[in-house]
Amino acid sequence: QASNIPTHWKRSQANELHYYKISYDGSKTPEDTGYGYVITAPLSDVAIESGGGACDKEDGINVCEYHGVLIWLHKAKELALGEVICRGQ
Repeated sequence: QASNIPTHWKRSQANELHYYKISYDGSKTPEDTGYGYVITAPLSDVAIESGGGACDKEDGINVCEYHGVLIWLHKAKELALGEVICRGQ
């Protein structure tokens, strides 16, 4: 491994306070599938945007998770959020 390639990356918690945080998840049960996301504002845990929806019943759990990612990416671009911290499973 080249010495200039980091093996891990740490962000200080103080630095995290200044970024929008986005959490997302996908869900699949025998009856339903879906996804959701929440965007919280810097320096607080106040939700400024959230959303979700249904996926096709045949979709697997990974497809549901990816829908959550794609939808919040579009929303983050629409809101011009810049850098964000993303948390998912």
